[in-house]
Amino acid sequence: MKEGHLSQLLENTSQLTMLVEIGSAICRAGGALLAIAMVALGVDALFALTPWGLILVDLFFVCLIISAGCFTLRQAWRNAFNARRVARQIETHLGVANSRLINSVEFLENPSNSSSRELIDQSIRDGEDMASSLSSFEVVKFRGFLKACGLALGAILFVIVTFASAPRLIAMVLPRYLDPTGDHPPFTLLDFEVTVSPETVYHGRSATISAKLSGPEAVDQASVVFVEGNSRKRLPMYRNSAGEFILPIEQADKTQEFYIDTPSGRSQRLTFSVLKVPYFESVSVHYEFPRYTGWSSVSHALDTRGIRGLEGTKVTLSATGNLPLNSAQMELFGPESEDEKEDRIPYDTVTLHPTEKDVATVSGSFQLQSSGWYRLTLVGVNGARSEEQLEGKIISAPDRMPRISFLEPDPNVIAVEGWKIPVLLQATDDVEIDRIIFLCGVNGWGPDSTLLPLHKDQTTIARADYEFDLKSLGARAGDIITYYASAYDNHPSGEHVSETSRYVIQVISEEEYREYARQQYQMEQLIQEFEDFRTRMDDLKEQREEILKELNELQKKLESGEEMSGEELNRLEQLQKKLEQFAKQAEELSKKMQERSDDPQLYDLEQPYREMLKTLSQQLAQQSESANELKKTSASYGKQPGNTEKRNAFQQAAENFMKKKDPFGKKTEETLDETEQDLEKLRLADSLIAQAERLRAAILYQRDLADRLGEFRDRKSFNPDEMKKMQRMAKEQELLQQEIEEVKTALKEAAKEAAESLPKMSGNAKQICDALEKMQVDQDQDAAARSARKGNGQQAYDSADEAAKKLESLLSDCCSPKSGSESGDLDGCLKLPKQNLKNSLEQLAQGRKIPGIGQKGKSGSGYAGSRAQRAIYGPYQASQGKSDARRAGWMGKRGLGGRGLRGSNNDPVSAETLTPNDHHKTRGASGNMRGVPVEYRDQAEAYFKRLEEGN
Repeated sequence: MKEGHLSQLLENTSQLTMLVEIGSAICRAGGALLAIAMVALGVDALFALTPWGLILVDLFFVCLIISAGCFTLRQAWRNAFNARRVARQIETHLGVANSRLINSVEFLENPSNSSSRELIDQSIRDGEDMASSLSSFEVVKFRGFLKACGLALGAILFVIVTFASAPRLIAMVLPRYLDPTGDHPPFTLLDFEVTVSPETVYHGRSATISAKLSGPEAVDQASVVFVEGNSRKRLPMYRNSAGEFILPIEQADKTQEFYIDTPSGRSQRLTFSVLKVPYFESVSVHYEFPRYTGWSSVSHALDTRGIRGLEGTKVTLSATGNLPLNSAQMELFGPESEDEKEDRIPYDTVTLHPTEKDVATVSGSFQLQSSGWYRLTLVGVNGARSEEQLEGKIISAPDRMPRISFLEPDPNVIAVEGWKIPVLLQATDDVEIDRIIFLCGVNGWGPDSTLLPLHKDQTTIARADYEFDLKSLGARAGDIITYYASAYDNHPSGEHVSETSRYVIQVISEEEYREYARQQYQMEQLIQEFEDFRTRMDDLKEQREEILKELNELQKKLESGEEMSGEELNRLEQLQKKLEQFAKQAEELSKKMQERSDDPQLYDLEQPYREMLKTLSQQLAQQSESANELKKTSASYGKQPGNTEKRNAFQQAAENFMKKKDPFGKKTEETLDETEQDLEKLRLADSLIAQAERLRAAILYQRDLADRLGEFRDRKSFNPDEMKKMQRMAKEQELLQQEIEEVKTALKEAAKEAAESLPKMSGNAKQICDALEKMQVDQDQDAAARSARKGNGQQAYDSADEAAKKLESLLSDCCSPKSGSESGDLDGCLKLPKQNLKNSLEQLAQGRKIPGIGQKGKSGSGYAGSRAQRAIYGPYQASQGKSDARRAGWMGKRGLGGRGLRGSNNDPVSAETLTPNDHHKTRGASGNMRGVPVEYRDQAEAYFKRLEEGN
């Protein structure tokens, strides 16, 4: 066909028709497919189709899509361009009955030679004219297309409404059709909130899967289904108190998918991720101590104790992980604080390598040199490092120096000429004591060394002993023996040694010894001794009365002339046992009293006391003799009851025993009562005087302290050393204030106790206490201490001086031995005259001077007198009571043959001698002849030099 209006109309109409038909087909097919898809979604939501059911539905849907495509293609093929068909379609649509368009198309496509040219041209012109007045939109039917579009639009609206109202359904079912074999969960109204704890699950560690279910339906059971390829492993969950379903997993070993399944539906597939990094299952530490210690190796689990051992110890660490390990890194750090850990660089790194037996165990060693801390990290064979790191302390304990001390005697010993002094040492070490060396010097000469044999119950503790035999040594009064000891442990360096402080033995004469002995033997010991004697005598008296009761009954039987029955003979045997016990105890007590009466007299008050003991001792000896005689005759009579001679001897012995009443008579009892009362009076008086002496010493010390503070009274500024000195004096003032308060309390108690027995002395003591309270000395002392601490020298001096003046006003009122003896309270005590009473109280006071408070020392502060531990070795017999422990330990060794400590071989340790011939070393003079009077030191030094040159 030629180009023209007609051909243009026909082509446009054909194209528009094709579009309309194809569009209609697509809309109809699309709407139908959407409707069918929604039905399919509903079917799966209701019936939860199996994968095969989903596949069948998918195939059906694919077939529908193919059919719709074929239908659309058919519509396109049917509406392909055909001029005659299009012309007829136009004429039919317009109702043209004269076929003008068809004829025109016919003549244009097939011109006929049989028809006239004019007719043909006229027909063509009519067709062109008609085509020029028509449009393709006028000749195409759109009604069907619009219906199809309405149908498609309705289907689309239905899908939109469905998705808006049930998005969960679309979201859950659609993936099942799109991926029928993807194991997507069927539609359910349950919500699954699934968590895995911990957030990161490590291989071999425990984990927990928790599921919190919510929805319109209640669920009573749930399971975890692990997916392993095509298989399923179902594990039931339990429900906790919070309503959650829990599945604890003891040991997670691999990553896998899982879902939660219930009768009302299941969850999506989730991933249970297991991180395969190494972690610690166990760590142990093994110690191999240095060889010289001799210690066995030790192992323990590495815990909060960390790593601790002796310096030089070989430490082996073994760590086991959950996976095969490539190595472990142990970083060693110095002793920095915890805050600095992150920024510190290790001073060493120890690599632990796998063992041959177990690829999951690594081991490594290092030598313990210094303290600090460590950090241990595992490295798996895959190169992964452990997330957790072990950290802990490293304590390297150095081999400490040994320690040595004297257990006996005390640091300062006073010994009488010719006495023996045992020495006992003990050394301790953290590893082992190797040897103890004893060093001794005399009057500044020496020292000489002696290797002592050791007595060891364990390697860390050793004891050794030595004995000074002053008689063998030739020591005389005035000699000073100094000694000390050194202990060595077994450290390979040989430099681990420590020494004791210097101990001193001062040799004195027996006359000097008596003065020293008074400090150990005071009124309390004397009273306790008397009470012990009295108690034992009372016990003997009760035994004697019981024996006399038995004798009276037997005497009546004997006087009647009748034979004794078997029961009476048994009673006679029991009487013999009682007599034996009585005689033995009376003899023992007699000897004790005799020994005590023979002891040297320390105090004047002991003279009547010793005489009384001597008398009692003799009387007890007679009681013992008569009891033994009675026992002997009763035993003889008991064997031959019918023998008249033995019977008479028994009766005579019984009469003699009953006649000897002393020392159990009334007169002796009265004497003992008076003695007890007198001793108690003397004790109370001595107690009052002792507290008054303490107060007097404190008063003098307050004056001394005030005088020393006067050094700073005109000063405004002080250097550091002077401030330290003032601080020390402030402390002295505080202690002195406390001392005076304690003295006041003790004096009050002593006065209260003595008020009835010693009214005058106790009244004087009460007046002193009242004066102390009225003066308020403590306020002045407190002000002095505070001012001294603040550096106010003037105020400190003024307050201390005021306190001293107040206290000094009491000096004339303080009790003294003289005032105590002249007060009249003690008249007649122990039948002593006033002068002897005065001497006794003075002797008791003198005995307190050595350990008590005296004048100030040379250092300018503190109390004078010996406060150091002091032991006395001499002939005085210790009391029987609970006296001073140290005196009881040292003073009970009577006679020069007192035995000292011996070695383990039972041979006495050889004693040092002062004779130059016994020394094998040459001694150099020290220039310090301690113990020798100053005026004789030059001569003594020259004497020892001559002896040395003579050797």
